[in-house]
Amino acid sequence: MPSTISIPSTSTYTPTNPMRNVSGTYTFTENTNIRTAPSLSAPVVGTYYPGDSVTYTGQVNAEGYIWLQYLSGSGNTRYVAMSGTSAQYNTNNISGTFTFTQQTNIRTAPSTSASIVGVYYPGDSVIYNAQITADGYTWLQYISGSGTLRYAVM
Repeated sequence: MPSTISIPSTSTYTPTNPMRNVSGTYTFTENTNIRTAPSLSAPVVGTYYPGDSVTYTGQVNAEGYIWLQYLSGSGNTRYVAMSGTSAQYNTNNISGTFTFTQQTNIRTAPSTSASIVGVYYPGDSVIYNAQITADGYTWLQYISGSGTLRYAVM
């Protein structure tokens, strides 16, 4: 059973998966609210704008989103939902390395109608942080070198 975490005088949330101790830098592609807890009902304490970036220290899967956790300049833990991780997809937080056996498009969302931003060739590999079932395929989700989410069909 998932644990319940209480944030005093703000909100309570039950993550669907515990905190993952991963770190990196994420660059925002759209306006994104900064929250006191990984919940859409948590208070908004600021906003990131396209081109802004944040160095995060963990990820939480809650309310159908992947939330990045980081420590603010004032020493408070803050959360932001990553773009493109809404509940419209069935996400499994399975991570690993995948080696491609055929040419595979890299896309901006787990959909065959999403923009193509690159290609993997046979023998290329990727370290992924989730598998998503959407659009009739199983997609690998990963964070690119620029800090944005990318997707490729397994």
